[in-house]
Order: sequence, then structure tokens, then C-alpha cells
Amino acid sequence: MSESTRHPLAKIVSITPSSIDAFSTCPRRYANQQLFGTPSSDGGPANAHGLVVHDLLHRIHTAGSCHDAAIVDAALAAADQDTDVNRTLIARHARRCPVDHDRAFHEKTYVRFHRGQPMFLASARYDAIWVRGDIVDVREYKTGVKWFEDLAEDRRAVLQAWILAERVHRSGKRLRLRYEYLSPEVDEDPDVWEPGDDDLEALTDRIHAIVRAMHASDWRGVHEPTVCKWCPYRSVCPDSALPGAPIWPVLGIDP
Repeated sequence: MSESTRHPLAKIVSITPSSIDAFSTCPRRYANQQLFGTPSSDGGPANAHGLVVHDLLHRIHTAGSCHDAAIVDAALAAADQDTDVNRTLIARHARRCPVDHDRAFHEKTYVRFHRGQPMFLASARYDAIWVRGDIVDVREYKTGVKWFEDLAEDRRAVLQAWILAERVHRSGKRLRLRYEYLSPEVDEDPDVWEPGDDDLEALTDRIHAIVRAMHASDWRGVHEPTVCKWCPYRSVCPDSALPGAPIWPVLGIDP
């Protein structure tokens, strides 16, 4: 991409777990999604069912407990989602859901601002936060493929931990992050991650390095088949390793 067509970032970059993951995977994909507003040209793995499961768990925990069969039945009926698959995923979650807690938050968004240059504003929406004694137990529900065994290596988890870490540690509590993989195809969750005080500076450095790389980027694609295979822009990206025909909808009339 030439300097004349390079799209500048805002002075204060807004980042989320999904956006830094997109940039780190392929800068061109990030630019298409976040900077250019390019409509997807290709199909990709659908996340519709994952959204349904998140909504069901939110309904259940808002109304009561996932350990209460009546609450689960009512949530499935209200959403018209009473299927064997959904019941299996909810049951797998219930086995890992804490029964005792002091407070609970669901579908909660937090933000944190970093003043060092280049500045950035980070935000993340958390599926569940359970406060249990001196532990702030943060849960993310996953219905897809497990990519990392160690959450400290997952950029999404790193940003989620960073956003909450300072707030939690100031309160004298300990942050514990867990990704719950609900699909039966995933045998074990990644190890629970509990970043300590010594990790806070390292987390900041890792995220700041990604933001600096954004400012220095020329937004080129990575040209790797394993990445391009799932990219929603692979048919219109000049750097795609798997070019094809875009599937944008057409009006069905002659020009």
C-alpha cells in the first residue's frame, strides 16, 4: 500500500480484544474492518450460534442460576432455543459455574486508558465476572476452536486481563481469568491464568508494542494460506494467498 493511500490511525487508538487479534493476525484485515469499513466479500465461519449461547447464559444468570432446571427451561423456551445442543452446552457450563459468590456481573463492559505515547483506549465486554472472597473470577464462554493452551499467549486474553488488572489489584483482590470452551469437541479448557503484580508492567509493554506496530504499519496482508483461508476479505485483498470471486449481494437487474 503506497504512502499516499495509507490510512492514518487516530491519535488515540481504540482497541478491543478482537481488533488487536485481527491486526496481529493480518494488518490488512484489521484495516479493512476497522479503518476502511469494507463490507465482507467472502463467507467465513458463522458465529450466530455462539451469540445464541451467550444470550441464553445471560438470560439464565440474570433470572437466577444455571443450576436451577426451571430457570434453564424458561430461558430456552423464551428464546425458542430448546435444543439438545443448547442443553448440552449449558450443562457443560453449569459444571464449571461457581455456586457460591459474593457478587456477579454478566455482559459487563470495562475500559482503560493508557496515556503513554502512542495513547490508546482499550475496552472489552466480559461474559461473566464472579467475585468470590479475594478472587475476581472472570469467565469467557467459547463455542469455537481452542487456539491456545496458555491464556498468557492469547492476545485477546492479555488485553482482557490488562483492562481489569490494575482495578482488581488496587482493591487487594486477585484476578483470575478462565476461558470456558463449551463444545464437547474441546476436552479441556486452557489453564486458568492468574496474572500477578509482577505481570502488570509486562502486560502494558505487550499491548503498547501492538499499538506502536499499528502506527508503523503499511497495512499489507500476510499472504499466508492458513490465514487467508478464513479471511472475509480474501477475494478483494491484493495480498491474498487465496484469491477468488467476491460474494457481495447483487440487485439482480441489468445495469
